[in-house]
Amino acid sequence: MAAARELGVAVTVASDRAAAMSAAMGERALTLRSSDPREAAEVIIARAHDTPFAAIVGVDDQGVMTAALAAERLGLPHNPPLAVARTRDKAAMRRAFAEANVPQPRFVVLAADVDVPTAARETGLPCVIKPLSLSGSRGVIRRRGCPAG
Repeated sequence: MAAARELGVAVTVASDRAAAMSAAMGERALTLRSSDPREAAEVIIARAHDTPFAAIVGVDDQGVMTAALAAERLGLPHNPPLAVARTRDKAAMRRAFAEANVPQPRFVVLAADVDVPTAARETGLPCVIKPLSLSGSRGVIRRRGCPAG
């Protein structure tokens, strides 16, 4: 925001936190439901009819799909929604990499009810256990070895 101010660039910030946004941004605030990217994109598209945008940038986990969908519809540069969806699901991303012959470490997708220590021993150690949809290292477990048992 500071950089945009220095450059004289008008910024509209979209968030599901209406009160905080309105206080800080006034009419440049846009309230949407980030839990529904398609609906949120429609809110952005509606605003763009009155206030055209030069770019739409998603800056958090919930915003990237909304930004991709809205920018695509408005004809702005964007990441393809399918590619964005794959970045939000580690298994889908790994399958896409494999299909494109992108080198990557060996991986295994485990069922939710699997016994993790047993799966780690069967898969091989060291290993990294990651949830499919979290980012920023949330939920990541690194194992060099499994406890006895």
